[in-house]
Amino acid sequence: MLVSQSFSASKIHQSYQESLMDSVTDRILSDYQEYFTQLRLEIDLFQQKQLNAIEKLEKKSGQASQQEYMQVLTSLRNNIDNTRLFTLIDSKGQGSLKHITGNFLPDCESEIATTIAGGVQKKLFLHRSKSSIHFDLLQPLATNSAKGAFFFVAFNPDILINIQKKYQLPHQQLFLMRADSPGEIELTTETDGSKYSELIFGGELTSYNFVKAIPNTRWQLAIRLSPQYSSNLYRQGLIKAVLIWLLLTLFI
Repeated sequence: MLVSQSFSASKIHQSYQESLMDSVTDRILSDYQEYFTQLRLEIDLFQQKQLNAIEKLEKKSGQASQQEYMQVLTSLRNNIDNTRLFTLIDSKGQGSLKHITGNFLPDCESEIATTIAGGVQKKLFLHRSKSSIHFDLLQPLATNSAKGAFFFVAFNPDILINIQKKYQLPHQQLFLMRADSPGEIELTTETDGSKYSELIFGGELTSYNFVKAIPNTRWQLAIRLSPQYSSNLYRQGLIKAVLIWLLLTLFI
């Protein structure tokens, strides 16, 4: 009876933990979407403030100087946190400032192509180089001459990990995974999120309590209890039941 009661208490506790994890994932999803929406609004506002400078860069294209580019980039970084760089994308998906920013990574080219094809960015994901990772936001270029062109901004992903840490409760593990590549973890609070990337086996996916898609991205947010926590919970309950049984036996 004591053992049965112990396991029943453990199940009730795990059920409570599941309700907490459901709430945590909902809050993170909400903050992620609010963050991306806010970034897009800030990009559009910045374009209006710097319209003349951006038009100048657009007209000069490959002839724009690094000094002209850096003036706009410095202002962008001062206005929007975690900005890495920006460029201008024409209606064919080509960057007009490659002589300054360099060539796109393959992941960047893939995201640009899907955005140009669909007319709007709906496949947000992390892009990795040998030394860093980032994500890109593409907003319609605000200049009058631009049709089907985009203002491209690359951001450091620090805030994505910070949001996870903000809501993570003890014994919980949070993962940002690719929805289009099952088992690929892009960010997690379990390691240095800026360098983390690994594949998990299909069977491991069943260990997650919740896996929720993030709209307009290639991401899923996954959460689970630490495996050690679950096993320790049942073991402690069993030990407690046995000790109580021994004490009652000695007393009787």
